[in-house]
Amino acid sequence: IVTVEVTNRSETKSFFLHEGLLCHNSSYFKAAINGGFAESSKRVIPLSRTSINVMEAFQMWLYNGKLFGGAEDMGYTFLFQIWVFGDMLGVPGLQNAAIDSVHKKISTGWSIPSHRIDYVYQNTPSGSALRKYVVDM
Repeated sequence: IVTVEVTNRSETKSFFLHEGLLCHNSSYFKAAINGGFAESSKRVIPLSRTSINVMEAFQMWLYNGKLFGGAEDMGYTFLFQIWVFGDMLGVPGLQNAAIDSVHKKISTGWSIPSHRIDYVYQNTPSGSALRKYVVDM
């Protein structure tokens, strides 16, 4: 078990996650755990400026293979935050789950508001697959 300590503003929450699942699904966690970083010996990995809600969604996906709730229950910003989190930590399966949920919202008649597209551009690098996706939609 590895402890991931998520700090957002003044709030910190610890998540206790199985090492094998983290290493299998995330290139970041694999490097942090197996790469000889200080985190690997302490078994505690700090994540600052990460939304606790996004980490909870990651935990749900990690153990269940899907995001909690239906696509209609999650807003675009939250889904985009999940995608960006997956991009930062090298979790392509989580990114796919987030995009699948965005696509379900769009297919039921929802459109992506322009201010959500702004969020994508402010939080992803040029050439990002998410940028291409929101422009193509």
